[in-house]
Amino acid sequence: MLILLNTILIAGTVLLLIPFVVFCLECLAALLPWRPRTVLNDAEEASVAVLLPAHNESSVIARTLDVLMPTLGKHDRAVVIADNCSDDTAEIARSKGAIAVERTNLEQRGKGYALDFGVKQLHENPPDVVMILDADCNVDPATVRTLGQLAHQTGRPVQSLNLGELDDRPDSMFVASSLGNYFINLVRPLGLKKVGLSYRLLGTGMALPWSIIKDAPLASGHIVEDTRLGVDLAIDGHLPIFCPDVRVLSRLPQQKASFVSQRTRWEHGHMQAAFSQVPRLIQAAIWNRSLSLFWLAMDIAVPPFSLMIFLWMLATVATGIAGFCGASLLPFWALCITGVCLVTLIGLNWFVYCRKIIPLSVLVGIPKYVFKKLPIYFSFLFKRQQEWVRTDREAEQQKPLAQ
Repeated sequence: MLILLNTILIAGTVLLLIPFVVFCLECLAALLPWRPRTVLNDAEEASVAVLLPAHNESSVIARTLDVLMPTLGKHDRAVVIADNCSDDTAEIARSKGAIAVERTNLEQRGKGYALDFGVKQLHENPPDVVMILDADCNVDPATVRTLGQLAHQTGRPVQSLNLGELDDRPDSMFVASSLGNYFINLVRPLGLKKVGLSYRLLGTGMALPWSIIKDAPLASGHIVEDTRLGVDLAIDGHLPIFCPDVRVLSRLPQQKASFVSQRTRWEHGHMQAAFSQVPRLIQAAIWNRSLSLFWLAMDIAVPPFSLMIFLWMLATVATGIAGFCGASLLPFWALCITGVCLVTLIGLNWFVYCRKIIPLSVLVGIPKYVFKKLPIYFSFLFKRQQEWVRTDREAEQQKPLAQ
């Protein structure tokens, strides 16, 4: 009986440690010396169409376009897809100088359907590159040009640095969530770039050559449409390039209900992607003998930041109790060593990339934040979110995030 228990504990620990090792290696690679430099060929300026899918975004679309429009070149255009809107999103977009196209289909809801509609509108006069930008995002002055030129020159999808826009609110849950955002959108992709591997597309701030996106399978209302698109393109040989030289800033929800809704969609989507897309990538990696595809599969298999910490805590306690009762202590010590590596690498990367924005107190409060997020993970088991749901930009009647 003890032999069987030890076998189960060791096998389970090895399986659990795989995503932890992937996370640690990516964080370690992010600490390697490297100078970001994107060399652009100005001989031929690429034309870029920026697609902004928008469902009732009248409260934010004006601000987004005020920042975006001055950054466009003479051959560029911004196309707002007013998707199933009941407000004046389209009118506001036109008043700001953007092209607005309207789509109404209550049976097919979601960002994927909106993007598919937007791409079809471009077929009569296709651009060199299509950039996808969420309606609540701001760009750097050079974002559109840099992404467009890089995608055009390389013939590959390009993902910009996508960060959450922080304010001065002291909400512990909001700020701690931003730490996870920095790791998934900055630290880990930067680590992979430094060692020559690809990262995944993040849904906003990404540019794709017209030759790739014109026939891409975009029409979907599923919450993992961004990850699925990136996986489909990678399997077809179009591995994304991460470009940290330019940013897209996303406005994170300030209200509790909106925050929980967005996190539920993101994290349920991530976990569904792990179950559905990782096997496809592993199969393709073996078939094509591709390290990049294999590592992309391993990267997607890494759980969300909070869930990863919770699983480590749970497994460490469980193996410790089992060891106290007579089972092998090898799994317990392996998890302890992994925990030391996690804490060290999270701390070092926080110091290098996040300390000016996210206070040290957030690191100390990670366990508290993890337990606040548990309902999201339990709901994945019993009430899984399957379809796209728009984040409420206003929700003024809701209570602010708990302190």
